[in-house]
Amino acid sequence: MPRLSSLRISALEDLANQLRFAPKERILEQVSRVEEVARLIDPEQNYPEDWFIFRVTGYRPELDAPAIFAGEALLGDLSALTERLTEGAALSIDDLGAGALHLEQLQEVWEVSARTIARQRRRGLIACRVVEADGARRLAFRRAAIELFERRPETAIRLAPPIDRIPPDDRRRLYLVGVRAARRFNWSLNETAARLAQRTGRSQETLRQLLRQHDLREALPVFTDTGPLTPRQRQFAHRAWRRGAEPHDIGQRLGRSRATIHRVINERRAAVLRRESIGTSFGASFDADDDVSRLLDHPSVRNELTLAPVDDVASLRRIVSETPAPNVVVERAWGRAHAALLQRAGHAIGDLRRSAPSSEALDQIETDLRWATLLRGMMVQSQWRLIASAIEGRSAATLDELPRQSMKLVYPAVLRAAVDAACEFDPFGSGRLAAPTGLAVNRSLASLDDLLVRDSGKARSIARLESLPDWRRGLAGWQRWVDPDPRLRAFVRDEGDSNSKAIAVRYGWLGEPPRTLAEIEREFDLRRAAYLALEREALHRMRERATDGCSR
Repeated sequence: MPRLSSLRISALEDLANQLRFAPKERILEQVSRVEEVARLIDPEQNYPEDWFIFRVTGYRPELDAPAIFAGEALLGDLSALTERLTEGAALSIDDLGAGALHLEQLQEVWEVSARTIARQRRRGLIACRVVEADGARRLAFRRAAIELFERRPETAIRLAPPIDRIPPDDRRRLYLVGVRAARRFNWSLNETAARLAQRTGRSQETLRQLLRQHDLREALPVFTDTGPLTPRQRQFAHRAWRRGAEPHDIGQRLGRSRATIHRVINERRAAVLRRESIGTSFGASFDADDDVSRLLDHPSVRNELTLAPVDDVASLRRIVSETPAPNVVVERAWGRAHAALLQRAGHAIGDLRRSAPSSEALDQIETDLRWATLLRGMMVQSQWRLIASAIEGRSAATLDELPRQSMKLVYPAVLRAAVDAACEFDPFGSGRLAAPTGLAVNRSLASLDDLLVRDSGKARSIARLESLPDWRRGLAGWQRWVDPDPRLRAFVRDEGDSNSKAIAVRYGWLGEPPRTLAEIEREFDLRRAAYLALEREALHRMRERATDGCSR
């Protein structure tokens, strides 16, 4: 029986003891929540205890002094937490759902050792403990946990493809042997890889990838591969497309047609949207499209939608002084349009086909989510004065005097609280946005009280935080999927030509709502393919400029 992983955070030990007697269905739900938390955690950030408990259990405890967890330590303990939760639930491998893998099976898929898997568990790979028919307990991994971990940006480095671990000379030799055998016996790609796997003891999938990569590089159409793309290949196609790669080039790399790549990209776009929690917390409902159109036609929802960047403490102080008092009519117009857009997007996501979803439908959904994000940002921006006042009141120091360590923790914490308040704000009721914002911000600051009090006595000559992260990028979880590379905004602003204006209008960077591709086509008399080509060109030029800047 594998030994239980140790927990380094005592608060998680207490939480595991409280939850371990829950019913099996509840345990599985909490495991799923922990997997989602692992996706959200940044190892460089800190997280309060009540935030984590709320994410896992669904309720937010009232803690007088919630502990603060370092992101790296919290990420390292998540798998140990789920192992404890599932230890007493007597789960079988079938309880973990389709695609669940035992430890040995995951080793074979990734072609790594058990020690490597143990290291990944400390980096956010969530494991469970299951009971076999003979009573033995083994480690297992849900399919969702494996896929979420594989999508983490740093995972690609830690889990290098097995093909890269084959020496170059051996790769060439294996390829030539495979080509000769395939031509002589008329074997397919998969059959050739299987025969080589039997002879060499290597994985069939590794050899299949090796044969196909050599085949593409040398332009020798020896093999045909008509099987479905693997999850990793689908992820690669979507990522390359978002970075500006032409679908035809992606298809050549993967040995597929342009139409197949378009379908795979759209299916991936739909899949990532389905995973996002899109909706409102107050249950607003609009029965007719006319209701949504009426709310979206309000002048405040279509004009002067500009989110001011905050680069450092000086710019934050300037924006606070320039932000006018919130207008109740405008505030509710933003909130109602925000709710209408989320409902429309949520319904449209539910109506998407599982296979080959429509490009037009996906474009409309992503545009609605960009618009909703912009309106959410306007609501948060309108509360800057309240937020700054709460920080200064709690710390007994001005924004200029707040030490670096305090600002590094306070700034992201209060922003998350303000964003949550904007999401929970009910614009159809009689309340104002300031009420939930004030409560959320002060609750967040209360969790940092010890730090603020400790820092307030330090000398004012302590080094200040030179820059602040872009608050506009933390407004919604779906931004990573529907927004372009954040560097593109500065690039098109510097370019200033007509092509750059089309891109800025498309993403809502000129104070107006974002546009769909159909609207861009009408507004700029620009065919859809031509617009997509110029956007890809802008992404390439942006990266070239960034590379040139780094090389100097």
